[in-house]
Order: sequence, then C-alpha cells, then structure tokens
Amino acid sequence: MRKTLIILTPGFPKDEKDTARLPDRQIFVRILNETYPDLNIVVITFQYPSEAAEYSWNGIKVIALGGKNKSGFYRRLTGYTPGAN
Repeated sequence: MRKTLIILTPGFPKDEKDTARLPDRQIFVRILNETYPDLNIVVITFQYPSEAAEYSWNGIKVIALGGKNKSGFYRRLTGYTPGAN
C-alpha cells in the first residue's frame, strides 16, 4: 500500500517556472520526492497561488485553496500570519 504525505503550507509555487517563490519549500519537496519515490506527496497551500486550483508541480499533486491573504475568520482558520513564511 502506497503511503501519502500531506504538506500544509501558506504558499507554494504556481508552476515549475515559479522558481523564485519559496525556494526552501521547493527544495524540500523535490528532495523528499527523490528520496522517497514510492511516497505519494500532496501539497495543500492556503494563500498562494491566489486562485483555487489543483495542479501538478514536478509530478507532485498541489491543491491551492486560493486564500488571497483574506482576513478575519479565514485567516484564523488557516493560521496564516503575513510575513511569517
């Protein structure tokens, strides 16, 4: 049975060309995927990309919730603090 790892993050690159955004997370996820090729990795991102979508980043499933830095209840629900990432 293939195991799944879900990574929750405020932001993640919108595609493979978005190399300047959050390079530490890109490196972490890429190396994790190379080290454990049988692990099903899913990244769920709350704020960026700002449009809700599901896409593949280097063969890894990414689910963008499209938070757009919303305030109030949504921010409390996601635990997002601007500038903290």
